[in-house]
Amino acid sequence: KRMDTDAVALSAEVHTELLAKTQSTGLYQLRAPQPFRERTPSSGGPSESDDSVSLDLVTAARAAEETSQHRAGVIAPSYGLFGPDVPARLYAATGDQQEQFLLPLLRNEARAFTGLTDPVGAADPVDGTRIRARWTGADWMLDGTKLFVTGAEHAAFGLVFANTEDADGTPQGVSLFVVESNRDGFQRWRPYRTLSPGR
Repeated sequence: KRMDTDAVALSAEVHTELLAKTQSTGLYQLRAPQPFRERTPSSGGPSESDDSVSLDLVTAARAAEETSQHRAGVIAPSYGLFGPDVPARLYAATGDQQEQFLLPLLRNEARAFTGLTDPVGAADPVDGTRIRARWTGADWMLDGTKLFVTGAEHAAFGLVFANTEDADGTPQGVSLFVVESNRDGFQRWRPYRTLSPGR
């Protein structure tokens, strides 16, 4: 209750203390598929042989229901104390992409964001995406803006929906890109204050 309404992280001391408690319960990284928990042994997450936690959808749903009641349930779900808020699409990434982006998230070595909403107010990646991604012959160049991107100020990378075009401008549809925050041209705007009641 003493924290700022828009706080997206706990102090390091409090986070370390509470994280140890969460990991000891076997509920840490409950949402991560089993093969990925096995690849991040430092996570403290439950295993199939752990009888203290049933790794079924009911357990995951109950945990999600409880953590969503926290004031940071939407902006920063329980401040990452039950595992990082991993963009689910990274689980379907290539092996190299998982090594570079997914596993550091699961090990709490990095943070990520998802850039979905365009300035026109549309949040539908199929019909509302205005940001463009053009193939230059060597790489993709994204041109545009995303708004209301939670966690972007501290993220090492993010997933961004964009309309793809060939070098000659031929549309190819909407694609999802991994955009690293240290790339040339990447800019962050000031954070927006929210209307959260901060209970």
